[in-house]
Amino acid sequence: INREPQYLPSRFPVAPLAGSDGIAAGFSVTIPSHNPIEFLKLTRALLANPDLTTEEMMEIMPGPDWGVGASVINSKKAIASYFDNGTGKLTARSTFENIDGDVVLKEIAPTGSGLRKTLGQIRDKIRAGEITTLSGAEDHSDMDKGTHVVFTLRRGKKYEDAVAELYSKTSLEDTYSVNMVFTDRDDIPRTWGIREVIAQFLTLRDEVLVARSTAALNAAATKLQRAEAVKAVVLDKDTAVRLITESADRAAADAAISKTFSLDEEQAHYVTSLALYRLTKADVLDAQREVDQLTAEIERLRALIDSADLRAEELDKELEESINVFIRDGRYDRKTRIDHDAKPTSMVASDEDEPRLSAWKLDKDLGLVTDTGDTIKDGEVVWAVFSDGRVKLFSGDGLPKRMNPTPIAPDVSDLIACGTALDTTAIRPQGKAARGVAGMKLPEDTRVIAGFAANPGDVLVTQSIDGWKATACDEVNTKGRGAGGVVVHKLRKGDTAVVSATCSAKPTAGGKEIKPTAPSRATHHGTIELDQ
Repeated sequence: INREPQYLPSRFPVAPLAGSDGIAAGFSVTIPSHNPIEFLKLTRALLANPDLTTEEMMEIMPGPDWGVGASVINSKKAIASYFDNGTGKLTARSTFENIDGDVVLKEIAPTGSGLRKTLGQIRDKIRAGEITTLSGAEDHSDMDKGTHVVFTLRRGKKYEDAVAELYSKTSLEDTYSVNMVFTDRDDIPRTWGIREVIAQFLTLRDEVLVARSTAALNAAATKLQRAEAVKAVVLDKDTAVRLITESADRAAADAAISKTFSLDEEQAHYVTSLALYRLTKADVLDAQREVDQLTAEIERLRALIDSADLRAEELDKELEESINVFIRDGRYDRKTRIDHDAKPTSMVASDEDEPRLSAWKLDKDLGLVTDTGDTIKDGEVVWAVFSDGRVKLFSGDGLPKRMNPTPIAPDVSDLIACGTALDTTAIRPQGKAARGVAGMKLPEDTRVIAGFAANPGDVLVTQSIDGWKATACDEVNTKGRGAGGVVVHKLRKGDTAVVSATCSAKPTAGGKEIKPTAPSRATHHGTIELDQ
């Protein structure tokens, strides 16, 4: 019976070795490639000791290994992160050489859209004057040279300055975001770290070994039955021949052989199918030898199926054989360099007296600016309030250290306001991909209309359609995250909604409190009203 296999087993895990990059069914996948020799050695180590620490794993396989070479820099924590959790942000850097005074790209990091598109973008920047150290670029890459792009220096410019500019203004040095998503046995997407990937692979190989051994056991048992039948018959082959020749038909011959030699129906049928040359004297010794061999093989297979330790030894032998295949090939030495001491170009000051560039700028067009509109420095936290009641605290951790516009969350359509938090001691910021958490439990059809940071002593001014109110923030009880809030502005009859709210420091003069200035209101029709 021909049956479709449930899965096609592989002697080594293809996905983490070859790498993968794409998106399907809403799941973005970026799996870096790894050195097959190192990966299989790590697999053997985890087979022997599943409790290896991450540091011990990184000693065997220090990180990704792209066939194009390049370098991974300043990424020890990120590598440890994706080893454990399947996600991490590496910094990948292309490789340049100084050849006869020209800047030559020899290895391109897998952070852009390929050599051709990246080179086109660089040429556009050179023409636009955004790259000031180079005057042109020519691609001489071929099968013999490999990647070989020659950049011509402008007169008076230095090789080091040109390389630094290419790193800082192009994707030749950039973030490589690892997101290792695999589908499990039930076709459910799972984010797995290297440890879990190897554990799943070893589980699969163990199941394959059991299935393969079971199939071999059944085949050996069938062969043993036939070998025992031949052994029984050749000891008295004259009787066997007479029974067959005197029988009226095949069925009668099968029955006679089965009864005379105490064989089952299948064995008897096999004997009556034998050619006469199988009943020579030499077949007596061959039959005995085959019975002994098959008996020993069946005992070995049964022990293998029943013992996890024996299967582990067998798996280890298979892994060692696979490692030797890659070693003998001679083309699988590590090509990507791992340099944890090197710093990304954007983090290195061009002058020793200049501070390190470590800020993230928010885009004003998206409403994502701080109180002052300045960049967010190290240690600062930005707060954001959304109209659906979400709040988010964001520190910029994990973002490239460049002055690029950065959304504070993936979905900013409901963003109302954001600013810089003053006291961050009790704050745990979220990452770039997070949408925020529930900040207020809202009744149905209710939306947040304003957001701000309030401090002790501040005054909260709320405006309704037909009135306004000033409330000291000290009089408002604080609530936990997700609570319903506190009513501070009760609406009069006919007044249907609060339309705005602001918060400011309590005004004083000469140590005395000053009554808040009456607020003004503007309508969508263009009229302005001042309260008296």
